[in-house]
Amino acid sequence: MQIYMFLQKKTSDSDSFLLSFDAKLFIIRYLCLNILIPHPMNEAIFNRRNELLRVPLTRAFFYEAYGNYCYGVFPNGQKVMLPVGLNQVEQLIAERATAQQPVFIRIGKRYIVNTEVIVQINFAKQRLILSDFDHAGNFALPVSKDALKQVKELYETHQIWK
Repeated sequence: MQIYMFLQKKTSDSDSFLLSFDAKLFIIRYLCLNILIPHPMNEAIFNRRNELLRVPLTRAFFYEAYGNYCYGVFPNGQKVMLPVGLNQVEQLIAERATAQQPVFIRIGKRYIVNTEVIVQINFAKQRLILSDFDHAGNFALPVSKDALKQVKELYETHQIWK
């Protein structure tokens, strides 16, 4: 509908179907923005002042609060600052949740963690160890003993496993 209305304005009254440069540019932009670049449900797009940020929400290892903002940390070690708080990220993940995506859990006020990458719960050091075994290294999150007990209980009662 938008293309048709634009073409009516830009084409001449003659029977020939010659498109102006503006019309061709509009069609290319329309096709690229709406058809060729998919926007899956597990991605969020944040429009900041000077940039556009596309974040694959469910591919993160964890999200960490940082004041009114938060960081998303991904398997390759990349850390992306999101222009929203942890509560908004939690809502975005919950809104876009499907059965095929990983389960995320909130751990205290500081973290949202991907349960598929939790490999160790270390009570002695009060650390939650995350790894996907595809990338070198791992992440050790400092977490309280109470929170670690709750995570362990979720695993033992099979509430996290699919």
